[in-house]
Formats: sequence, C-alpha cells, structure tokens
Amino acid sequence: MPTALDLSGPENLRSGRPIAQIDTSGIGRGLASLGADLQQIGAERQQQENTVDIARAEAEKTKGLLEVQDQFKNDPDYATYNKRAPALTGEVVKKAANLIRDPQMRERWSIGAGTDAFRVDNSINDHGVTMQREAETVAFDNALETNRRLYVDPATPPDVRAKAKADIAGAIEQGQKSGLLDPSQAEARRKQYIEDAEFSRGKLAVDQDPSIIVKPMPPRVADRANMALDYFQKQGWTKEQAAGIVGNLMAESTLNTGALNAGDGADGSNSIGIAQWNSDRAKNLKAFAEQNHTDWRDFGTQLAFVQHELTHTESGAASLLKNAKDVKSATEAMIMYERPAGSDRGAQSAHGYKTRLEYAAQAAGQTINPDWYQALSPEQRAVIDNEADTRNNQIAAEKRANIDVATTNGPAAVLNTGQYTGTMPNADDFFQAYGPQEGASRYDSFISSMQTSKDAYDMRTMSASDIQQMVNAAKPTSSGDDAALQAKRYETLASAQEATIKAREADPATYVRTAFPAVNEQWNNAQAAGNYQSAVAASVAAQQQIGIKNPQPLPKPIAQSAVSVFKDEAQPQANRIGAVASIVMATPDPAQRQMLFNQMVAEGLPDITEGAFEALSRGDQGAAQRLFQAAMVDPSKLAGKIPGDVKPADIDVAVQSSIMDQGQVGDIYYGLSNGTADNYTRAVRDSKLINNAVNLRLRNGETMDQAIAGVSKDIYGDVQVVNDSNMQILVPKNEDAAAVQTGLVATLPDVRAAVESVLTVPADAKASDGTKAILSAAAKQKTDDVMANGYFRNSGDGYVFVDPKTSLAVADLSGNPIIFKPKQLPAVNPMMPAGSRLDMRLNGSGAQGNPLMSIDPNAVNPAPVSQ
Repeated sequence: MPTALDLSGPENLRSGRPIAQIDTSGIGRGLASLGADLQQIGAERQQQENTVDIARAEAEKTKGLLEVQDQFKNDPDYATYNKRAPALTGEVVKKAANLIRDPQMRERWSIGAGTDAFRVDNSINDHGVTMQREAETVAFDNALETNRRLYVDPATPPDVRAKAKADIAGAIEQGQKSGLLDPSQAEARRKQYIEDAEFSRGKLAVDQDPSIIVKPMPPRVADRANMALDYFQKQGWTKEQAAGIVGNLMAESTLNTGALNAGDGADGSNSIGIAQWNSDRAKNLKAFAEQNHTDWRDFGTQLAFVQHELTHTESGAASLLKNAKDVKSATEAMIMYERPAGSDRGAQSAHGYKTRLEYAAQAAGQTINPDWYQALSPEQRAVIDNEADTRNNQIAAEKRANIDVATTNGPAAVLNTGQYTGTMPNADDFFQAYGPQEGASRYDSFISSMQTSKDAYDMRTMSASDIQQMVNAAKPTSSGDDAALQAKRYETLASAQEATIKAREADPATYVRTAFPAVNEQWNNAQAAGNYQSAVAASVAAQQQIGIKNPQPLPKPIAQSAVSVFKDEAQPQANRIGAVASIVMATPDPAQRQMLFNQMVAEGLPDITEGAFEALSRGDQGAAQRLFQAAMVDPSKLAGKIPGDVKPADIDVAVQSSIMDQGQVGDIYYGLSNGTADNYTRAVRDSKLINNAVNLRLRNGETMDQAIAGVSKDIYGDVQVVNDSNMQILVPKNEDAAAVQTGLVATLPDVRAAVESVLTVPADAKASDGTKAILSAAAKQKTDDVMANGYFRNSGDGYVFVDPKTSLAVADLSGNPIIFKPKQLPAVNPMMPAGSRLDMRLNGSGAQGNPLMSIDPNAVNPAPVSQ
C-alpha cells in the first residue's frame, strides 16, 4: 500500500542537472558486507527469542498439565474424563504456545506439546478407570460387610441370617464373573466374609450367652456316662429316658460317687454320691449297699440304688419318666426325682435346668452345640471355648458384684423405706455366681434378710403389742442349718422394736407423720389451708392405732418453737401470744384444742394460760389479752406498790370470798364443794391467774371490787350463778335463768330413765331366792338417791347430771356422759360445767377461726383496764 509520502511527494526528484560521476563500487561492496552482517545478526536474534519463548512455553505447559492432572485426582465423575481432559489439556497447550512469537516455531512446538497433552489425557483416563474400579470394589465390600454383620449378629432371625449368607456367596460369584474381582480376590472375600464370619459369629454369640457352648465331657466322665446310659437301658428304660436319668446325675455330681456337700440337707445332713442323697435317702443308700454286700461308694451300687428308688420309693418320678418320649421330658421327669432348689415351682424352675438338659442331650449322643460351631476349625473352636470360659467368669464376677450390692443395700433400703429399687438377684444368679450349694445357702440368707427388714419396716404402723408378738415369734428355736439365720432375724427385729418404740416416745406426732403418708398429706394440706383440724385428727387417730396412750398431735419441734417464742421476753407481746394461740386456735374442735394446749404445757407453756385460751374460745379477745398479760407477768417483780397499800394477802382473801367461797361463781365453775382432784388442781391454777390479773387491775387504778368483778368476767364470762335444788349452773346474764331452770326440771324424768337403764336388774337374776327382788330394791333406792341429791352442771352446749356420791355424771351404757338440754326452750349457750376440762369449754359461740390473728398489737400493751 502507498504511504502518504508516496502520494504527496514530487513525481521525480531529479533536478535535471547532470550528476557527478563518482566511483561508488567500494561503497557497494561495503554495503553488501554490511547486509550480510546484519542478516547474521538478525538470525542470531531470532534464535535467542525462540529460545526464550520455548522455555517459557514449556514451563507454562508443564505447570498447566500438572494442574489438570491434580484437578482430576479426586474427581468422581469418571464417565466424562475422556471428554473433559482433552479439552483442558488442549487449552493448556494453546495458552503456552501463545508465548512463542515466531509463528513457524510456535507451530512446530505445538505439535510436540500436543503429544505431551495426549499422554496426560491417557494418564487421566487410566486414573479414572482405576478410581471407578476401586469405588465399585468398596461399595461391593460394604454390601458384603452389611450382610456379614447380619449373619454374625446373634439377634438376627434364622431366615434373615440364611439369606444374608446366601447373598454374600452370590455376590462374590457375580463379582468374579463380571471381572470386578479376580480369582484370588474372590477367594480372599469368601474366606473373610463367609468362613471367618462363622468365627466372628461365634465370638459375638458367646459374648452374649456363653452357655450356648457345651464342652465335651472329660474322658473319665464320658466313660461313666456311657456306662450309666447302658445300665439304665438294660433296666428297660429307653435311650431318651436313660439319658434324662444320666443328665440329672451329671448335673448333681458329674457322676462322682464320692461327691459330698456338707450340711446341704434340709435337716443339716450331708448330700452324698452321684445323686446327692441326704437325710433318710442317704441312710437308705448305705443300707442298700450293706444288704448287697458292696461299698456304698461303688459306682455300680449307686446306679443300682437309683433304679431301686425308681421302682420303690420314687414311683411318682418313675411314672413321669415312663411317659417321657424325648430327652427333654425325660430330664424334667427325673428332676422330680432329684428335687433340686426351685423344683417345687415346676421342673423348668429347678436349679440348673438348662445344664441338666445339655448333659442329657450329650449322654444321648445328640449334637447340642450350634451349627456354626461345627463348621469351625479345631483351632477356632479352642478360641471360642476359651472366650466362653472367660465370659462365664466375667458374668459370674458381675453377678457376684451385683449380688454384693443387693445384699449390702437391699435389707437396709427396705428397713428404711419399705422397698428396694435396685436390681434384685434371683436364685439362678446366686447359683451361677457361687455354684449350686453355696449359691442356695447365700440366696436363702439374702431372702431371709430382706423379709426380716420388711417385717421391721412394717413395725412402723403396728401396735406395740403386735410388735412384741412378732419379736417373740422370731425367737430362735432351730439347732440345725438355719440356726444362724434365725438368730440374725431375731436380733434385727428386736433392735428394730427398740428403735421404733424410742422414736414413738420421743415425738409421737413426727413419728406418725413419717410412718403414715396419709397423715403427712393432711399436715401438708393443713399448712396450706391454715386449718389443722383434719391434720390433728389424723395424727391422733394414727397414734391411737399404734397404741400410743397419750397422743401428741403436734410435731415436737413445732410445739417447742412456739413455746420458745412465748417465753421470749424480748419479743413483742402480740408475737408471744400469737405463737401459741395460732396453733391452739387453728382447729375449731374443742378436744383437739385441749390436746394441743396440753402438749405445749408439757413443752413449758405456763399452765395458767388456760383461762386465756378459754376466753379466746368464747370470742372475747379483750379478756384473752388481759389474761395472757396476767399469765406473762410476775406481779412480785413489778416496781412500786399497789395503790392503797394493798398486799397480796389482801387479794387472796378478796378472791376467796368473792369467787371461790361456796355458792360463788368459782365454786360452781370448778365444783369445789363436790369436785374431784382435777377440779381442785384447775382451781388452784386459775387462782394464780386471777390473783395476777386482779393485781394488774389494781395497779391500773381499779378498786378491789372492780378488779375482782372484771377478772371474774374475763375468766368465766358474763354469767349469773344458779344454785338451787338439782342444779349448780352458770347461765349467761343475757339469758332467762328461770327459763333454763324450768327447762332442766322438765328433763328430770329423762335423767331418771337414764339412771334406771344403767341400773337395770339382770334378766337372769333369780326370783326364787329373792335375788331379783333385792337387786330391784337396791336399784330403786340408788335411783331415788341420785335424783334426790344429784344436780345439773354445765357441760359443753348442755348439761350433765352429777351423782354427788361419786362426783360422776350420769352416763349411757357405754360409759359416756349424757348431755341434757332444757326442754321446751331454744338451744342455749351455757357456760362450762364445774370440773369440766378445756375440751368441754373451748366451743364457745363467739369463737371464729383464729381470733388472735386480727388482734391489734396495741391492745396487749399494759394500760388501764376498764370494765
């Protein structure tokens, strides 16, 4: 293509002037030489460039091909290796070739590099084939292993196990046909997954249950077993029946005629010989040998004695044996001949039942070990036998450990809680751990210990007399094999009796709360509801059930805590009163209140507070506060004197004349004129409270008359005295005393009828000798005397009629005082009877729940008392 210079320049640069003629040949030769040099220099330069470019291209190619190879190293997409590898290596060659600037050299280099890429492609494809085969082999082996595990697992059902084995064999054969496995690989897998699987199966099986392997009998034992089998068959028994006999004898003694188990008999005698005879049967064996002029230790003699017993004294077992058609039923029949431990529950419950069956099967020549065991090599069988022994020892050790835990903790747990939640070993566990003889002895001891602990635990809810009866029955009487067990039982029960009685005496309420879940539940509910009536009733009932003579409904720590607060002078007065009142008044039942009060008195509560509690029961909180204050204060320790220089003796005289003298309210209330010792005790107690209360009122400025009147009202309520023929009662001032009197007089016929019913002459009293007439006359005289001299007294919400000669109320046939109500009048609310106790006085009409819980604390502070 022409350049811009070619198009714009002059057509001819010649000037037209002649050119000077100069010899320029030298210049031409010089230029030629220069051209050759330049050409050589250019060739050298091109060669240098190619050298550099090829080096760079080779390095890039080598690097790229290695990266491609690495890329396929773990690529699982084997099927596309032959397409993806050439494309990637081709790109590597092309990229490296572009580094060569000389086109000709680039073309020549690319041809050689393509050969390298082809070799890499083949290597990658070979790697893919190898990896694919390896993956397929791994998957194949995994499938074989899955089936192998199914085959060797002892828990696999037989049909599944058979199919797993067939699948292994079929898969290996197919793998060889397809070329996946070569012959040597196929053979190796048959050994690993079929032949060695039997061995692995055996190891797992004996680890789970080593008893599935029965070792061959020692030669001496085998010889004797064959001799015994032959002997009994000659006696007419079938082979199966004879095997049942021999199997049991082997389990008892391994056919050792000198076998001896000391003290194994129920009577403490030794068990001897191949059948382990004891007691009379052992004596009969020796007598049999003597009659036949042989040594009782002779093997033939002992076999003959077995046959002798089966045809004479053991005909029952013989009958079962004759009907046996196979080894199993024959073995079970012969168990009834041997009568081992547990056989009283049936042959299959007998000790060593499985072992007896195995020995019998061996004696009969039956194959008793599993099929897989038969397929093992002798060396592998030896390993399996050794592992079975090891596992048996491990199991025995584990069972001994479990038994030790149970025998150590079981009796203690039952003694403390009534149950044992750990694993309870059974008789077979003891037999397997210690053998038949020692195991049986240890098991009996364990069961006895557990039962003794259960009996001791049951003492918790038994009466003292029943406990004593149980302990007496446990006194040792045996001089035989169980003497030690009896002594241990008696010792445990006697110790439990002592501990039980001590716990009851120490804190009856806490004891029954622990022993009776229902009582504990009542207390929990009571605490939530704030009403202790049901809890107290349940506690008292439980204590009465187990024979506690003086029930204490309140757990001792609660009573002690409440009394401690009451006696703490550093506490506010309201707190001190509330601590005890909140408990006593938590139940509306008068009898329960009395028991709660008595229990706290026993823990140190001043008994003179009884009057204050009675005021609370009437609903008179003001009176209760004043009386509690009087009970808390010792006037002799108060500073200063009583105004008017009144002395304590003056108070005593005034109280006696105004309250306690005959016909006064105190006399009627306590029944001092015709009362019992309890009446006088209570009067003396209240006298101290009255004196204290009067003292405080006097110090607050009241006159003696005011103070005595106020205290009398606080103690007895606002009442009037009715002291007339046939009645000594207190009637609230707001009620018509005359109407009450009239109503009570109207009940006198009922009183007479009640007295006559108690004094009824026996129906069988003889009339012929005058006995009936005498008794009738005496009864009438007694009735007339009671009606003439007796009198009504307050009791609860009614009245009792008191016989002055006995100071006892008229009672029904059961001995319970009869409560009479005034006739033709509405129900009254009389005050308490003379001589009555707190349980008859706490049911006042004004009591509502727990009065102290709403008391104003300021109301209990010492202040002038106004009436």
